[in-house]
Amino acid sequence: RLSVAAFHAGIRHWRTAVTGKRQSFRNDGGAALDQPSVLAVFPSAIERAAILDLAACHGWHMTVCAALAAAEKELALRQPALILYDRDTPGLEWQDAIELLAQSAQASPIILVSGVADDYLWQEVNHLGGYDVLTKPLNPEAVAQGVRLAWSFFRSGFRRRRALT
Repeated sequence: RLSVAAFHAGIRHWRTAVTGKRQSFRNDGGAALDQPSVLAVFPSAIERAAILDLAACHGWHMTVCAALAAAEKELALRQPALILYDRDTPGLEWQDAIELLAQSAQASPIILVSGVADDYLWQEVNHLGGYDVLTKPLNPEAVAQGVRLAWSFFRSGFRRRRALT
């Protein structure tokens, strides 16, 4: 026999499943997001294809750009939950690009993807308004963990604060 509490818990679970009234987060278009929306900026077509494959496996809503200018246009249209930015993207120096993205995407954690990473680079990225650093070649498990943590940070409602100099 079920206890009354277990019965009511089962009903609440059933109602939630049927009506879809679970907690969700919305993008600018108003569609419920159960997975993060990610803007990825990679100049390499091979890396763009790899990140799209990884996004498909995890159900992320992914937009990829080959250049910073295209990313800026995308940011003018919608606010992603997080941004992956390849340090080797041509155009601006990566430091200037991180600052520009941090200003354009006020609430999006920015993850720099770099061929090298150390504590100094992480501190510099953080100082410029970024969130984290991932190393290349991209490790799918590390990218998934980085996205998961940044998504959790985004959902927590943080506001970016630049370090004071």
